[in-house]
Amino acid sequence: MRYSKQDLKQISLREEINPKRLEEELDSGRCVVLKNKSRKIKPVAAGRAVKCKINVNIGVSGPKSVKKELIKLKTAILYGADTVMDLSVGAETSKIRKFLIEKCPVPFGTVPVYSMVSKNGSVDLSRNRILEEIENQASEGVDFMTIHSGLRASHLSFASKRVCKIVSRGGAVIAEYMAKTGKDNPFYEYFEDILKILKKYSVTISLGDGLRPGCCADASDEAQYLELSQLGLLRKICRKNGVQAMIEGPGHVPLNLIEENVVKAREETDDAPLYFLGPLPVDIAMGRDHIAAAIGSALAGFYGVSLLCAMTPAEHIGLPELADIREGTAVFKIAAEAVNLARGFQEQKKRNIEMSAARKNFDWEKQFALALDCSLAEQRHAKLNHEKEKFCSMCGENFCAMKRSKECLKA
Repeated sequence: MRYSKQDLKQISLREEINPKRLEEELDSGRCVVLKNKSRKIKPVAAGRAVKCKINVNIGVSGPKSVKKELIKLKTAILYGADTVMDLSVGAETSKIRKFLIEKCPVPFGTVPVYSMVSKNGSVDLSRNRILEEIENQASEGVDFMTIHSGLRASHLSFASKRVCKIVSRGGAVIAEYMAKTGKDNPFYEYFEDILKILKKYSVTISLGDGLRPGCCADASDEAQYLELSQLGLLRKICRKNGVQAMIEGPGHVPLNLIEENVVKAREETDDAPLYFLGPLPVDIAMGRDHIAAAIGSALAGFYGVSLLCAMTPAEHIGLPELADIREGTAVFKIAAEAVNLARGFQEQKKRNIEMSAARKNFDWEKQFALALDCSLAEQRHAKLNHEKEKFCSMCGENFCAMKRSKECLKA
């Protein structure tokens, strides 16, 4: 995979990485660039040597809500989404996808199998249908695609032992196909044909985890790790065919198993960029799953995950509304910023130090400007305080620790 000098320069400046090292990371497959060759967007890099990013999912189950999805798209980007995925389901979602790609200034991802399900639920997973759909989406400008090629027929018996069986929509579609036909996964059988298309358009493959654990009790089980091992083998085939690859990960994982999951994924896939959904460290945060998942994501990112897939308060409940997209994106942006500060990136260090200095000096305007959500910070301050004084309503003027310490510790 070759990249223009302009792309490499943009990435190296934004990611605080030496251009030579960046090329080494890209050549080794430890880093990928998410950008379809036809798209005029800033290239976004994902890998352990660059900053941790967040993805936000949007999408509908029909073609009538395209305007609402555009507002969701703009909101996700406003609140810090580095990439966006359209998870619209059904064979009639092409218009939505084309419209959103044209309006999207960041890398745009899809799950092609979602478009292979008809209104009545029937699925066409023939070779021609699979390759046609992937070619169509690549030609439209999709920058990265989730392909569930690692789920094999031999894995199904292990999934049957689980509490939640299979929770991946794509994984469930393929599992049902294999169970009914007795055949293996067609996305595995036609894998090299798929790669030829992706290479043609410089589309990054996100190797999907159809057997990701859907509850903490299923985490790190045999089904998950068998598929992960298969993803590692597929990643080698991607490298051989000149296609960039990311590896998707769980799911639901308790805190004590997150490091193990990240380390094992890195080992099995030769340190390919990891793209995790969460993980959720508890199953009982319904309505606030975005907060639980951000906790898991911060840990996963610190241990080496490159792209964090945001969850919203609507996770496990229903299709997210605009407020859900806003809240989920904002919370996951905090998780990614925490990861990047811990990794030692100068941009994050500088911003955090400037915020601390502004707090010490009671410079409210600067604090608002530096906050990840400046409008929220300003609104909360206005609600809780009468004026922008040299103290706040939490302690009041006489008990303000900042004010007292500034007067007595003048050195």
